[in-house]
Amino acid sequence: MDLRQFHQDGQLIIHDFNPNEISPGEFGQIVQHVVEENKTRVVVIDSFTGYLNSLPHREKAVRDIQTLLKYTARAGVLTMLIVAQHGLLGQNLGIDVDVSFSGDTVLLLRIVEHDGRLRRNITVVKKRHGPHDLDVRELFIQSSGVTVVPYNPLPET
Repeated sequence: MDLRQFHQDGQLIIHDFNPNEISPGEFGQIVQHVVEENKTRVVVIDSFTGYLNSLPHREKAVRDIQTLLKYTARAGVLTMLIVAQHGLLGQNLGIDVDVSFSGDTVLLLRIVEHDGRLRRNITVVKKRHGPHDLDVRELFIQSSGVTVVPYNPLPET
């Protein structure tokens, strides 16, 4: 997806941070400023894992992020934290930090191999509000957009 036009129009704001140059508190203030000044509706923090790994006091950073998430939730902002999962294709998977307790919804995005083909899957593993659905769905990411369909273990022909 070409996002340049959205960025040029001011609909998409991208900040690239070096976590070694700003504190977690400063990071939170920057996000709050962007939310307030631009009437932001969605915040994506990628990679949250890398951010935490660069900080000397991870526990304090997690508490600061919890405070930030409470702020954005009260402001009606959808906040997504991208957390890296270590391992490849379902083997020796692990997560450096668990912040799932902070989220209302947790999605698991993964890549699986089936019959010599890599397939992207998405599953809701936690949903605090509303009915819960544990179905695995296949995720197609193409230049025309993103499509989510029921997972069919049989490859397309």
